[in-house]
Amino acid sequence: MVGCPAPDGERDRKGRLAVNRPRPSPRENDYISLQMLWFFMVVAVVIYLFVAGFVTRDSIFENQGPVTVIAVALGGFSLVLFGAQLYFRTFLSDERLFPRIRDELDAGPAGPAGFVPLLLQNHATFSTILWAFGEAPAIFGLVLTLLSGEMRYVAGFGLYSLVNLFFFRPRKAAFEEQLTRLRRYMETRPQGIQGGR
Repeated sequence: MVGCPAPDGERDRKGRLAVNRPRPSPRENDYISLQMLWFFMVVAVVIYLFVAGFVTRDSIFENQGPVTVIAVALGGFSLVLFGAQLYFRTFLSDERLFPRIRDELDAGPAGPAGFVPLLLQNHATFSTILWAFGEAPAIFGLVLTLLSGEMRYVAGFGLYSLVNLFFFRPRKAAFEEQLTRLRRYMETRPQGIQGGR
């Protein structure tokens, strides 16, 4: 699409009229950064699989009994982490964060985009927790493989981590929906700055 010429007096370094080109909004750029963080965590799990394949050696244990017990314990702990993930994900969809965002705006001057960066910051915080919990089992599997010399541990735990990260992948539509509800919530404030429109 051809952009519109800039107002008179706005020229580039060569003296030509500048052209206004569509640029991603700050919110889109920030959310892309969040998606990239998720992507790199997925790549890290794949790297764990390759590392285990290259360094697999004989077990340091005479029998696999201790490793099996550790694997079962870590498998149970991974399920506990999954439960924690389900809990933390609710912060990315409900309204529990709204009063805190309102209080932060009332405590100081809002930025140019108002409450949008605050909501995005909370999404980044809780999403990072979700993905760290999802990546942890792959690390468990890598350690078990290094201890036992068995690829099955990193393969099993790593596959679980990939499925987990895909399940908790960033969903921009959910962010936009929560942002819409936050706008309605902020409009109920009796006074104060209502940015982010």
